[in-house]
Amino acid sequence: MESSSARNLDDLRARVAEACAELGARAAGYWQIDPEAERLVQIVFVPGVGLDTEIGRQFAVATATVPLSQTSLGIVAAALMGQPAVSRVAELPADSGSGGWLRAFGASRSVAVPIRGEGGKIQGVFSVALTADSTLGDRIVAERIRGTLVPRNDWTPP
Repeated sequence: MESSSARNLDDLRARVAEACAELGARAAGYWQIDPEAERLVQIVFVPGVGLDTEIGRQFAVATATVPLSQTSLGIVAAALMGQPAVSRVAELPADSGSGGWLRAFGASRSVAVPIRGEGGKIQGVFSVALTADSTLGDRIVAERIRGTLVPRNDWTPP
């Protein structure tokens, strides 16, 4: 029998993949906050259409755990600020966290959205990397991301 945690992880992976495809994202991921260790822990990373396999693998390894002190990454900014963080490649140096990864992805921006659990406490961050072809505004992307993780039936993030 499959555990509830495994089902939740499979459901989360499916939701992240669905959002990645619907938004035409180059990549998408979900990181959970580990407050005691002061870090984000990658739960799901999904490469999108056009993402180089090796770049995706490198990113997944590099962001498996991310210290909350690594503020050059949009996922950390979103977790710390409690609001969506938009990183634009045109505004970031190539050697910065998000700036480097966005360039490697062939993306023009990322939108990282904090995900709140019970009591409004931030429990994780969902982020997508979008190419210049994306015509969706940042606010619409953030709303769609939030809508992706609205609990369905008995689902709770792992």
